[in-house]
Amino acid sequence: SAPVRCGGLNIDSGVNGISSVLEQDGDAYSYIVTGDISAEFKIIEGGPGGQYASAGTFISGPFDAGYQTAFNRFDVSVNRPNVSDIQFQVAVAPAVGGNCSEVIFDFVGPGATSSDFFTTSVTSGIQSFSFVIPPSLNPGRCFKYKAFLSTTDPLSTPIFYDMTGNYSP
Repeated sequence: SAPVRCGGLNIDSGVNGISSVLEQDGDAYSYIVTGDISAEFKIIEGGPGGQYASAGTFISGPFDAGYQTAFNRFDVSVNRPNVSDIQFQVAVAPAVGGNCSEVIFDFVGPGATSSDFFTTSVTSGIQSFSFVIPPSLNPGRCFKYKAFLSTTDPLSTPIFYDMTGNYSP
C-alpha cells in the first residue's frame, strides 16, 4: 500500500532558520523562522525528546474485500525480546454505505471478546505467528487489526514487521 502522511507542517514559503530545544522535563520543541509574511515564527511541539514510549498501539486502516467473505486467519512477523510484548486484536464487519470507511469496528481476541488478545511468545529474531480468526465474526466485508506493543527496557523494544490476512469466498 502507499505511504500515508500522518502529521507534519507544510511551509510553502520556505524555512529560513530552525532551532530545537529540549526542556528539563523532556519535552522537545522546534522553533522555525519562515518566509510566511503572516506567520514568520512557528513552533512545532515534538513530544518527549530523548525518551521512549513504554507502550503503544497501532490500528490498521480498513481492508475492503469487496464482498461479504469469511476471514479465516492472519499471520504476523514480529521480533519480541523477553522484556517486551506484542498482542493483537481483529475486527470484521459488514460494509456501511457500500464501503468500509464509515464502519465502527469492535476489536476482539481469539475468544471473540474485547478483553482477550492474540498473544506472541518471546523470539530471538524475526518469527512468524499464525492465528485463527473466530468464526463468529464472519461473514463480513471489512477487516482491521490492532497491535499492542509494550516494553520495560528502552534498549529492547518489540518490532512488528508485517501482517498477512487470509479470507475465502
